[in-house]
Amino acid sequence: NMRAWYNKGVTLCRSGDIRGAQQAFNTITDEVDKNPAAAPFGTASVLNAIGAFQYVANKDFSEASERFKSSLSLKNDALTPPQRAGILHNIASASFRMGNYGKSERNLN
Repeated sequence: NMRAWYNKGVTLCRSGDIRGAQQAFNTITDEVDKNPAAAPFGTASVLNAIGAFQYVANKDFSEASERFKSSLSLKNDALTPPQRAGILHNIASASFRMGNYGKSERNLN
């Protein structure tokens, strides 16, 4: 169950177990990567949150950017315009932190 793995990851992160949180989140991303078309509704928000975890906790801006992009690419998950804008901002921030200034600017336009 994706929600259970997400809750476990959040709990582990809050208790300081970053490695355990990463393993829980990897369980989710591995399943979504295998078959994105079968991802349940709400997966886009979860992937965005996992991207934020990668960005903040691990400073892994490349992986964060990939999670943000994958959250936008899910066809069966409707995002509101403010959610899409927030995810595009997250991609731009990750791109900026990786030194991809042109890409960062394109995601903000």
